[in-house]
Amino acid sequence: MASVASEVLHEFTFNGINCSLSTGKVARRSTSAVVGRMGDTVVLVTVDVGQPIEGTDFFPLQVEYIERMYAGGIISSSRFIKREGFPSQGATLAARMLDRSIRSRFPSDYRNEVMIVLTVLSYDAKNDPVIIGFSAISAALMASSVPFKGPIAGVRVGYDGEKVYNAPEDVEVKGYENGTKMNFVLGTDGEVVTMIDADGQEVPEDIIVEGMKFGVEASKEFVDAQTEFLKKIEEAGGHLVKGEYKSFAVPQDLLGEVRKLKPEVEKALGHDSLSEKHAELSLLEERLYADYEGKYSKADLKAGLDY
Repeated sequence: MASVASEVLHEFTFNGINCSLSTGKVARRSTSAVVGRMGDTVVLVTVDVGQPIEGTDFFPLQVEYIERMYAGGIISSSRFIKREGFPSQGATLAARMLDRSIRSRFPSDYRNEVMIVLTVLSYDAKNDPVIIGFSAISAALMASSVPFKGPIAGVRVGYDGEKVYNAPEDVEVKGYENGTKMNFVLGTDGEVVTMIDADGQEVPEDIIVEGMKFGVEASKEFVDAQTEFLKKIEEAGGHLVKGEYKSFAVPQDLLGEVRKLKPEVEKALGHDSLSEKHAELSLLEERLYADYEGKYSKADLKAGLDY
């Protein structure tokens, strides 16, 4: 994203809560940076993109969720420990939710290193940073050169025994004291669900389905807000153009060669014994590596066999 000369701010409401997305004021050295606000909860998302890693057969995406004690107005009183330690269990789970929501929205042949860091700057002990974090991450990726298919948004859906409803509050802190019987966090683009993280008591199956539909519909407020935010960036001089990237797609001629092994692969997969299955598949891999050594990389050969 070409840097904008001044701050770009888009304000909107979600479920009666004042929210905003902004860029151009902080973290200007990052590939892309967005500050998301929901009530008095504020998060900073930075996106940085590196070069592709040769020989890898996976997408090196890293998502970090960083909590700061000062965000909640807590200052350590210890004489010795003045910094945070390892990530809490909640921070680890939050990072995984955010990762699962966006990972499938990148091209399968993309191998550039992408690092996303969400830092909680302020926490009002009510609005969960993860919820606005979904939109901030999505907006930052769409404003960058990364080939990300967005927007996506995150919503939390609760159930009180009578109806499903928006529940943006932090259940980890509030607990189930408000009578919530279901805690669903959905990652969605307003049409389909890309991630579900669920917790709660036993509820009927039709309520589960109703909650998912409700969450997809509710997320459209966040999705529309991101679209408007990107329009404002373009109006301010930002160029939202996706750059070219090196494709790591499996060569078609290699796939043709691998398909010749289909009967042998099917035979190996047909073994009841797991050890026999793995042993036979390993032999096929070794044979493939020996036959095409120097012509294709091991990563391509393994990916071709996985097809």
